[in-house]
Amino acid sequence: MSGAGGTAAPLLIRASGGTPVDTGRLPARKAARRELSKGAYHKNDPNLLQRALDHV
Repeated sequence: MSGAGGTAAPLLIRASGGTPVDTGRLPARKAARRELSKGAYHKNDPNLLQRALDHV
């Protein structure tokens, strides 16, 4: 992620022991996709018919 100065800000995640873990861009992206693909995030998504009607 770039800040106003154009420098990349590292993503730091705290492990269970409290030690910060530096997660790279691609592993963080994969972890986010994996998390957001869970059904709990999509249980209220419109069905195929509702999505088609929304585009009309």
